[in-house]
Amino acid sequence: EPYEWSQITHYVTYLATDEIGSGRSQIGSYVSIGTEQTYLAYNQGEASYSHVVVYTMSSLTEQTTPAFLAVSDTGAYIRSPLLVDLDLDFDDIGGPVTWLPPLDNPLTTHYDIYLATSPEGANRSRIGLDKPVGTNVVHLDPDFTTTPYTHVVIFTRSSLVEQTTPVPFPISDTAESVQSLDFTDRDLDVEDLGGTI
Repeated sequence: EPYEWSQITHYVTYLATDEIGSGRSQIGSYVSIGTEQTYLAYNQGEASYSHVVVYTMSSLTEQTTPAFLAVSDTGAYIRSPLLVDLDLDFDDIGGPVTWLPPLDNPLTTHYDIYLATSPEGANRSRIGLDKPVGTNVVHLDPDFTTTPYTHVVIFTRSSLVEQTTPVPFPISDTAESVQSLDFTDRDLDVEDLGGTI
């Protein structure tokens, strides 16, 4: 807390590359006295930012030495995604999509699962509703045509936002049909069939 409150007109908050405010980028606008908080929108900042620094302002100037807080970027990625295609028709898929949760990430609240036309999640189509933490499976109804989709992508979600980079895995369509069928009618009556297939 500043010692002389009467001289402060507002606060200015920045992302910075160190505790003294180097390479800084302002977060939002000035913060009014008594507010004492600002909002950092999601997907902001670059990997080079390691600190939040806060300066007090007077009617004359910004203070020289800021208060600071070291920050760390949190990533949460699912593990071992798998689609077991139980629909045996060519160009159709259906069956369970499963995954393992991120390791030790208490910020994850949900998973969002999509079919997409790229590993990055382009042209995605949601599979069911978002799944809360503790649910690691979603079922894809049979006879779902894979065209134009090439991947299943799974995003983690926090209370703030869905992550921007999913964990992708390619769709592998299982197509099986009977081969080499043979039948000789051994029933000698017209309009009746019989024999081994």
